[in-house]
Amino acid sequence: MSVSSSPSRSPVFTRLRHTPLRDLFRGRLTGRLDVERAITRHGFPSVIEGCLRSVVRQTRLWRSERVDVADELAAHFADGLDAGVDPEDLARRFGDLRRVARLIRRAKRRQRPLPWKFLRWSGLAGVALFACYLLLGIRFMLGRPAPPIDYRPLASAAAAAVPATDRAWPHYRAALLEMERPEEIIHTYNRAPHPDEDGWELVRVYLERHQSSLASVRAAAARPGLGFVARSEITAADRALWPDTQPISTTTDPMDPEMLFSVLMPHLGELRQLARTLAWDTRRAAAEGDGVTAVANIEAIIGMTRHAREMPFIINDLVAFAILTSACEAAGDVVARTPTALTDAQLVNLAHRIAATDELLTMRLDGERLGFEDLVQRSYTDNGRGNGRFTRQGLQLLGMLTASGDETERVLVLSALPLVGLIVPDRREMLATYHDLMDTFEREARTPLWEREHSAEDTVEAWHGSLFDTVRYLPLVLTMPALGKAAVQRDLTTTRRDAALVGIALELERRSIGVWPADLADLVPHRLPTLPRDPFDGHALRYTLVNGAPRVYSVGTNRTDDDGVEEVRPGRDHASRWMTQAQLDASRARGGWHAPPAGDWILWPPRRRPLTRDDA
Repeated sequence: MSVSSSPSRSPVFTRLRHTPLRDLFRGRLTGRLDVERAITRHGFPSVIEGCLRSVVRQTRLWRSERVDVADELAAHFADGLDAGVDPEDLARRFGDLRRVARLIRRAKRRQRPLPWKFLRWSGLAGVALFACYLLLGIRFMLGRPAPPIDYRPLASAAAAAVPATDRAWPHYRAALLEMERPEEIIHTYNRAPHPDEDGWELVRVYLERHQSSLASVRAAAARPGLGFVARSEITAADRALWPDTQPISTTTDPMDPEMLFSVLMPHLGELRQLARTLAWDTRRAAAEGDGVTAVANIEAIIGMTRHAREMPFIINDLVAFAILTSACEAAGDVVARTPTALTDAQLVNLAHRIAATDELLTMRLDGERLGFEDLVQRSYTDNGRGNGRFTRQGLQLLGMLTASGDETERVLVLSALPLVGLIVPDRREMLATYHDLMDTFEREARTPLWEREHSAEDTVEAWHGSLFDTVRYLPLVLTMPALGKAAVQRDLTTTRRDAALVGIALELERRSIGVWPADLADLVPHRLPTLPRDPFDGHALRYTLVNGAPRVYSVGTNRTDDDGVEEVRPGRDHASRWMTQAQLDASRARGGWHAPPAGDWILWPPRRRPLTRDDA
């Protein structure tokens, strides 16, 4: 028996609601997506319609797919009814409606187009990634470093160990408070005038006014230790010297001790200025024939070099190198321009004092290592076995150290927290990478300058060139000092020291034989144990007579012996600038203003920058 029924007409609004847009665009009001109409239009018994309606609803398919399912199932039921099967029995034979709906849904979804499948799987993958990202973010946010150890006493141990009665700093401080700063000299000229230059009277008057304070400085420089215990704040005793210096907070928890990186060392600038002032006084004393004071000043500057190195940081060593350079240049200047101020015995004593500075020309990285370990302990969790993971506090701490105030950058960093936590190495690997890099720097510093072709800084520069590596090694990238340049500065300071010793030896030899020696080899071994080497090519320092006057020099940046002639061109790098051979070749190839400095590096007599007035 055939069961059929003409579909009842639907209201216009209902037909409109169930008409696809493409039919509407063609001007056709079909209503063909009306699932209920597809079920009821056949006029099936209520039990069959209920079965159809339940299955179609449970498929949870698109409307067009549900209409197709309704039509297919209607055809199935129509065949059963035509065969004379009882509607109740036919509905019962249909089976579990939920299972049927699930099977139909699975089959229909397999038939869907490829773009839909791609979007579906992409969406699922996105949700999964977001969930993983969220879990990583929660894990990252929940990690907390252990209570930190205070590394500041470890770095200041040498200073704290100096007995109060032996400490030089209170005496330096007293002298600094007595002396007004040489502001007029500093702001009038680009450098302090020498005794044979215009403007010297300004320097001489300043020095004469502070002779008693300079005597106190010389006495302080002879003390066994500086005794300046660096802290994160200025002590009450030092507040009179630095009233405007404020502490720097480098902790994410007010209950934690401040970081080692937070220690204040304004005393280094003061020591350097005192050394400059003593160098000025050395030239004054020599010009007035006072060799005793001239030698005492140079000895004091060397003592201040030792004091500047009391804490084991690279900044202490760099300041010490600058102070020692002041001593060597002052000594070389006196010997070259006012040699009669010094007796033979004073020259020999001066040479011995300057030669005994090898220990002051070493580079120490102990402070940097302690500082990084302090940073790591505050940035990583601690699992009790020497390992841990990077934390939110670590990223916050790095932001404080770099003083980044960009709100957009802060938001981007916060949104990238889980990614940063995933990329940054664990505690053990980060420390191992850092110490390996520092070991490489130390080996590099022990390599003669002329043999250095690569620097450990190249590794850090490569990290800077890669966004992934910059994020991965973020604590290293943000805190690594320019150690390669520091090692070069140490070697150049050593060369200046050696040149001062050669100058003293030449003057002693001239006094002995009546003329300048023809060759530096004539000074070995009775004046010099060996000839110092040129840091740029490894050969002995060069020596020549120019218009009967001696000149000690290095071949300088371009590694070419120009017979002691220097190039003086404003705006150009000095011939003491170090380049590796590869950098030198590249600089030559570019030419023009990119070409390496020409001429030699004149070491003795020390060259003076042209004196100019800054207020002109």
